[in-house]
Amino acid sequence: MKTIFLDWDNTLYNSTKAMTKLYNKIYNDDADYKEIKTWNATNFKYIRNSEQIERLFLDEEMYQEDMFYDGALKFINDYYSNIVIVTVGRVDNLYHKSKLKNKLFPKVKLIGLENNDIYTLSKGLINMSGGIFVDDKADYLHQSNAEVKILFDPMGYEWNEGYTGLRAKDWSEVVQILKQKEII
Repeated sequence: MKTIFLDWDNTLYNSTKAMTKLYNKIYNDDADYKEIKTWNATNFKYIRNSEQIERLFLDEEMYQEDMFYDGALKFINDYYSNIVIVTVGRVDNLYHKSKLKNKLFPKVKLIGLENNDIYTLSKGLINMSGGIFVDDKADYLHQSNAEVKILFDPMGYEWNEGYTGLRAKDWSEVVQILKQKEII
């Protein structure tokens, strides 16, 4: 079976929902994660800059077991020996993801690409040739050399407008695509 490369944020893990839950707790607000369509959550009334969003992503409280998309954990458990998680984040963010991953699916490999104020590493640096790549960001799919690329886009994010490749709204659609292609 081919290697399946999976993104963490908004692909396996509903980071938007987790971030909104934490934001609501910190700011005593009632924002709805389903209303967020931009990466920087411009509809949060108390968020003034991207550094505030970064602080939410660095908070350990954002990483809870109940924030995985429906079907994601089953998919990981069914195919764990062929899965590699590829994710981008700051050091603390990558640590929290790794800690939760090790608790729930310790046999799955995680490649963490660090970003900071100076640079962001591209997922295109990872050799995915012959593999499958599922990500919520079309730009990362375009940078990849994976054989099969699936855009995971449950919310119709604005950053994916114009993407013409394979697209899935949920994990049942990812499974359906992989079965149609006789990959699983």
